Amino acid sequence: MTAMFTVHEGTLIQAMEEIAQGGCDNIYLFRLGTKPAVLSGIGAVTLVGDATAQPPVVDVLHPGLTVTLGKRDANVATDYRVLYLLGVLKVFYQGNLVYSNDPADPVDTAEVTVAGTIVAAHPGMDFKSDTVSTVPFDLSITLADAAAKVSDVKGAAASYQKMKPVLVAAELGLSLDNCALYEAQQRAFELIEIFPIQRVFCPGAKFDAPNVVFNDDPAAGALGWLKTFEDIDGVTQFHWAHKAAASNGEIEDLGVQVFTNHVDRLAKDYHEVSFQFMLARFCRKQSQNQGGCFGYIGGSEPKSYKPVGLRNWIGYLPTWDVNGAVVKAGKGLCGIPFLTGTTSEKLNTLVHDISTKAYRAAGMYQTVSQADATNDGEYDEGAVLDRNGYPVDIGAHIHAVGEWAYVQNGAGTYRANLAGVVCGFESHLDPKSAITNKPLPAVSQIYRVTLAQLNALTKGKVNMLRFKGDLQAPALLHDYTCSTDQSDYLFILRQNIKFLLCSALFEEADKFIGESSTDGLQ
Repeated sequence: MTAMFTVHEGTLIQAMEEIAQGGCDNIYLFRLGTKPAVLSGIGAVTLVGDATAQPPVVDVLHPGLTVTLGKRDANVATDYRVLYLLGVLKVFYQGNLVYSNDPADPVDTAEVTVAGTIVAAHPGMDFKSDTVSTVPFDLSITLADAAAKVSDVKGAAASYQKMKPVLVAAELGLSLDNCALYEAQQRAFELIEIFPIQRVFCPGAKFDAPNVVFNDDPAAGALGWLKTFEDIDGVTQFHWAHKAAASNGEIEDLGVQVFTNHVDRLAKDYHEVSFQFMLARFCRKQSQNQGGCFGYIGGSEPKSYKPVGLRNWIGYLPTWDVNGAVVKAGKGLCGIPFLTGTTSEKLNTLVHDISTKAYRAAGMYQTVSQADATNDGEYDEGAVLDRNGYPVDIGAHIHAVGEWAYVQNGAGTYRANLAGVVCGFESHLDPKSAITNKPLPAVSQIYRVTLAQLNALTKGKVNMLRFKGDLQAPALLHDYTCSTDQSDYLFILRQNIKFLLCSALFEEADKFIGESSTDGLQ
């Protein structure tokens, strides 16, 4: 079974067809890519003295109601209508009442989510969501019971005014940047933990995604330093150090973060994150819960398919000394840091290991959260050791596919990374059969690379296609996982045999659960 998340790249049907053309026939689909439209500030009050401020200064004691709309399409601004009058909120969808807090006739169809506080009997207005703005209108009211609070804050005025609700739909239907995509996929992983997932493919996740760790600019969409926390409802929220607000809108306690060094960063609970580590962490945990789970991750497309563009895209391997330390960084697909390592010169000065090494070794390991030792942690938290004292290599749970080719399936013929096709193909193979040298169905190569480049890519553990002849389908290059060379699970084949063994043990052990253990015959 394969869990697949489709994002801003391609369509859900296209990604599903890629999995299916590989051979998988039991697929869970999760669509990502939009955030709900939100109406905020309904019934909020602002201090009259600050009425001209933009945005208006809201009385923290009366922030108003926030309505999260259930539908996520381009018509939300006209399909929804909201009425707020004297403390009563009613929400209509296509003319049907879906929410009302009227004590005489409460309605809640779970179509929308309402949160926040209001002032009882506070004046309101009837409005359509496509006409609201951030500009407050000129209706003022004196609230005798709030005069003391106003005096404490402003020293004078006892007058309030209501602010129009604000429609926050800027991200509706738009592409997600890497940070937003990371949040969406992490939340999706939390939702599907209860499913018996065996294979995972995330089309939007890239093993070479821009990252502040390698000095890419978060303001331009790179993954930044991240802090995660749970809100009062137990929902995971995210705050990126380069952003003022967290994912739940909290600003005052967070704000843009500046760190003096890696110790300061970790003390403030901001961490290095990546798509490949998130995927490996989920697959490891899922394997523990379900018996076996493997993930597939692709890379970015070449900027050019001309010889020079392909050479730069494939790149070259790092140079290592006799002890295995990286003395010269690699480049392109052959130089992916978590697969081959890199030099400290390529790293941001805020990474946790730059002060102790002149290089970064390849690999990803299971860590334990500093905030809660019952949970897995981020890349730069404390490593988990096995009974022999070795760190647990979670890179053994994922496979990197760099190849881009033309694929042909029910969605048409188009150019795509082959991680999804390989995922579906491997999922239906005999567990005792490796994907090495296996022809890939309905795939056409765009280019051919030299045997020397294929050797380098194999050492770099990035899977590609190998040309087998004009009348033959191209074959997969190797079976490597993303683990280090010291791992016991360097190959997908070895992992599948372990999964097979675990499955057989679970099936056999199930016969004895709930039965007597003192029966000599048993």
